[in-house]
Amino acid sequence: MLFHYKKDNRDAASNETVALLPLREMVVFPHEVNAILVGRQKSIKALEAAESGKRPILLAVQKDARVSEPGPDDIYAVGTLGVVVQLLRLPDGTVKALLEGKTRARIVRYASQDEFFQVEVEEIEEVCERTTEVEALMRVVQSGGAQLADSSTKTNRNAQHRFRRLCRGSAARPFSRGLLAAVKKSTRATDNAPLDR
Repeated sequence: MLFHYKKDNRDAASNETVALLPLREMVVFPHEVNAILVGRQKSIKALEAAESGKRPILLAVQKDARVSEPGPDDIYAVGTLGVVVQLLRLPDGTVKALLEGKTRARIVRYASQDEFFQVEVEEIEEVCERTTEVEALMRVVQSGGAQLADSSTKTNRNAQHRFRRLCRGSAARPFSRGLLAAVKKSTRATDNAPLDR
């Protein structure tokens, strides 16, 4: 899979400025919905600004999760541009946020660091040729994921629906390696299990 920055005759002034949410030990991929707990005031303000303005937010991973107040050098430059689906303030002051990743993006520059990080971002366009190999991999991922979801007693209908939605188009590519490993492990366990007669 290849990525390149969108530079189709646009100048730096056309880059979008959005709030930044540094994530600890978690990556949000495009086309993925995640619920997270947020406790840092700077991060809560970034989420609130994005939600109230109905604006995207950049979800980028911290290089070291132990850093409690990360600066620009502590955050990876490439992340996922997403939206805040829902915010829920909890009694202990933390916020539970439901986030949906939309597309990959790169930080061009930090515009502000006052109340929360605001960054100028440039979207990263995903380029993937639909070769025979890619098509075959997609069929294996779809088939294996469906088998795994159907055979698991812990998997519910909602998870099966989300998996099938992820398998459409390019959304499944970030999950293909992990899913294939899980399918292979599940298949080995089934192959080695005693037969019911």
